[in-house]
Amino acid sequence: MLPTPHRWFIPVLLGLAALLPARADSPAAREVAKIGEEYLAHGLERHPALRQKLGQVALHLPDYSLEAERRDAELAAAWRVRLEAVSEADLGAEERLSRDVLLWQLADTERGVEHSLCFFLVTPYTWSFRGIEPVLADHRFVTAADLDGYLRLVREVPRVAGQLWTRLALQRERGILIPQPALPAVVARLTALGQPGDASPFAVSDDRLSALPAPAVAEFRSRLSRIIDTEAAPAFRALAAYLGPDYAAAAPAEIGLAFRPGCAAAYRWAVGSQTTLEQTPEEIHQIGLAGVARLQARMAELRRALGGPEDAREFHARLRWDPRFQAKTPEEVGERLMKPIRRLEPLVDRLFQRQPKAPYGVLRLDLELEPVMTFGYYDAPKPGKPVGNYRFNGSKLEERSLVGAASLIYHELVPGHHFQIALQNENEALSPIRRELSYNAFAEGWAEYAAELPRELGLYDDPWDEYGRLTADIFLTTRLVVDTGMNALGWTRAQALEFMAANLLESEIQLQTETLRYATDLPAQALAYKMGAYEIRRLRDEAQKALGERFDIRRFHDAVLGTGSVPLTVLKRHLARWVAAEQAAPQAGEK
Repeated sequence: MLPTPHRWFIPVLLGLAALLPARADSPAAREVAKIGEEYLAHGLERHPALRQKLGQVALHLPDYSLEAERRDAELAAAWRVRLEAVSEADLGAEERLSRDVLLWQLADTERGVEHSLCFFLVTPYTWSFRGIEPVLADHRFVTAADLDGYLRLVREVPRVAGQLWTRLALQRERGILIPQPALPAVVARLTALGQPGDASPFAVSDDRLSALPAPAVAEFRSRLSRIIDTEAAPAFRALAAYLGPDYAAAAPAEIGLAFRPGCAAAYRWAVGSQTTLEQTPEEIHQIGLAGVARLQARMAELRRALGGPEDAREFHARLRWDPRFQAKTPEEVGERLMKPIRRLEPLVDRLFQRQPKAPYGVLRLDLELEPVMTFGYYDAPKPGKPVGNYRFNGSKLEERSLVGAASLIYHELVPGHHFQIALQNENEALSPIRRELSYNAFAEGWAEYAAELPRELGLYDDPWDEYGRLTADIFLTTRLVVDTGMNALGWTRAQALEFMAANLLESEIQLQTETLRYATDLPAQALAYKMGAYEIRRLRDEAQKALGERFDIRRFHDAVLGTGSVPLTVLKRHLARWVAAEQAAPQAGEK
C-alpha cells in the first residue's frame, strides 16, 4: 500500500498530437496552468510533507482545524468556477488532462468538507501518515538555521494537540467516538508522543546532527529538551488523558461508519473519493461477493492439485505454519521478497518501454508501527532518500506465511508502486501539480493490476506461487465485501472477521488490525485496490478489442502511466482519445 490516503511520463501520444494540437500559449492553456500553480502553492502552504518532498524546508506543522478545511473548500469552489469557464476546445492534450484532473479534485474537496467529523485523525494508519512525526523526522539539519527551524516546529506541537482535542470533542458532541476496540492503540500512540526528554519522538538523534558544530548542537539540545518537557509532551499527555476511562465508557463497541450518527452520506462520499468511480457501496459489495466466489472455486482446484486438504480453513491453517514459507529473521524476509524481483527484471522490457531511474529495495518497518500494521507500505524516493523501498513488517515471523511473497512484491515494487510513482516523480514534462497529485484508485489499482502482469510472463507457473497470488487476490477482494459491509450495510466486526477467516490465509491478529483499518482508520480506502485494478483491466480489454493487431501492450502501459496519477474517470476519457490516435496513426509500411 501507499503511505497516505491523500492526493498527492512522458505520454506516448504520437497520433494524438494531430487530433488535439498543443495550445500551450493560448489564454485557455495559461489559465489552466495558472490555476494549477495556485493550487500547488496553496498545497505547499498547507502540507509540510509536500514541501519536504520537493526539497523545501517545512515552515509549519499541519493545520488540523475545521476552519482550515473550510478555507480549502472555499478556494476549491473558486478555482472550479474559473476552470469551468475554460473551453476544452482551446486546450491541447496535456492541458485538457490537467483541467479534467483539477476539476475532479476540486469538486471532491468541496464535497468532502461537510463529512470531515465522521473520520478520525488519530487512529493508527491515519496518524502514521498524516501525523506530525514524519514531518519532524524528514527535517534536514545542514545549517544552524535548520536548528532554529526545528525548534519552531516543535513549539507548534501544543497547537496541533489542541486542534486534535477540539476535533475529538466536536465529534463526541455528535455522538461520534473512537470505537472501544481501536482506543488502546490510539491512547498508546498519543502517550508515546507525551514522553519526555530523549524518549520523546520529537528528540533528535546524534547522526542527524553530525554535520553541525558541537557548540551549536549542545545549545540546540538544551533548548529542545526544555520545549519537549514543558510544552510538547504535556500537550499530548493531556490529549491521551482525554481518551481515558470516561471516554472509553461512552465509546461504541462496533467500529463501522454505519454505526456513527449521520455518517451514511460520508461513506458514500468516501467511496467515490477513494475509487474515483460511480459505483454505490451496494454495487461494490456484490462485485466483491462475485469475485470471492470465483476465487474460492479456483483455489479449491489448486488445493486438490497440491494434494492438501480441500477445506480452505484447514489448508490455510497448515500453510500458515509450513516452514517452507516462513522466514526465521527479518533479513531473510527481505531476501525472499527480492528473489521474485530478480526473476522478473530480465523480462520487464516485454511489457514496458520506460523504466524509472530510481533504485528500489526492501527495508523493515519502524518498530513502533509493526503492532498496528498488517503488512507494510511502499516508501517512495524523496530528497535525501533516493531509493524506493517496500517497508515490510518483520515482527511475529512465525505468523507470517511468505507463500504470497511474489505477488506482494510485484504489487509493491516492480512493476507496481515503484514503477508508477517513481516514473511520475521523474517525469519533468508533467506540470508541477500533476506530478504531485495522487489517487488511491489509480496508484493501488495500478499496483494490483501490475501484480497480475507476471502471470503473462510465466512467473506464476509454480503452483505454490499461483496459490500465493490467489491468496493475495482474495484478500483484496474480500475487502470489497467487508469494507462496504461494516461501513454501509450494518455488518458487525464479528461478521467481518468470520467472513475473512473463512477465506483468508492471514492470522487472527492480522485480521483484527485489518478490520480496524477498514472501519476506524481509512473507510473505503481498501476498495481502491480491486476496483482500480478491475477498471484498468477493463480499459485494457476495450483498447485491445478496438485496436486488434495494432494493440501494443508496452504502448498501452506508457499511455496509462504517462498521465501521472489521475482519477479513473479521467483515465477512461484519456484512453479513449489514445485509442482514436492509435487507430489514426499510420502503421509501418503505410504511406
